[in-house]
Amino acid sequence: MVEIVVGMGVVSIVGGTLLVCYVVDKVFKIREPVQVQENPKRKDLLYIRGVVRKRFDNAINELLAIELLESSHDKGHSIETLNRWARVARSWEEWVGIMRQGL
Repeated sequence: MVEIVVGMGVVSIVGGTLLVCYVVDKVFKIREPVQVQENPKRKDLLYIRGVVRKRFDNAINELLAIELLESSHDKGHSIETLNRWARVARSWEEWVGIMRQGL
């Protein structure tokens, strides 16, 4: 096994497979508090994204989720409506469909 330090994470090469550990996760964790300070509603949108993540067993595209939430909120949908849509959907695909219909 070979490990290469890249930025804040470690890239490990194991048996020809490239594994990237913690790099993306750390960037999100560092950037989100700054974004919450810039936009107070961002905290609510990140909370709803967390609800979606937990409901669908982390099998989501987090960037797409936050983009859909921000777009829907910018179009005039309330935080309560977005939260309700997150709790009603039974799958990631259904939630994305609901969100896109709302746009």
